Amino acid sequence: MRKTLLIAVTAAIIFALAVFLFLQGQEATRTVVVAAQDMPVGTVVDENMLRVVNIPVGSPLGEDVVENVADIIGKSVIIARTEGDLVPLRALGGERMMPHPGFGFITVTVPIQDAHSLVVGDKIAFSVFAHGEGAGTVGDFAVRAITNTDNSSHLLIEGDLTNILNLSPFLAARSFILMRKAWD
Repeated sequence: MRKTLLIAVTAAIIFALAVFLFLQGQEATRTVVVAAQDMPVGTVVDENMLRVVNIPVGSPLGEDVVENVADIIGKSVIIARTEGDLVPLRALGGERMMPHPGFGFITVTVPIQDAHSLVVGDKIAFSVFAHGEGAGTVGDFAVRAITNTDNSSHLLIEGDLTNILNLSPFLAARSFILMRKAWD
């Protein structure tokens, strides 16, 4: 009987020690939302673009990290995300923007110093240059979103479709200069 008791106590101690060591190896985690695919600027977020992962609680994350997928469905991406990136709230705009009738959106990348004082709602135009021809102006655009990277600003602008079509070849050729305008 004494031998059986000694074996039972030893087994209980070994089991308790194993459980203790197992639990010591477990780190507290928290749930965060990451991109399940690339999400360029202007994308409207849907459930299939996201996945949830667990990360250690002590990981250095910003305060605006999203923990629940449902909180960001239908929002528009204003800072591009690549697959596996965290999806912070600052990377998302409000509900999807729709252009006014007869208008459209286009994204223009300019050097950050050219857009340093722009704010959403500003009116802008572009001075455009063609090879062998003089300069012209394509204008009447409204800034709808601004995203900055290390050396560039990405402007989501709204303009009438004719102006967007007129501006597009100059954007592709990088033969334009951003101008601020003041309209009534």
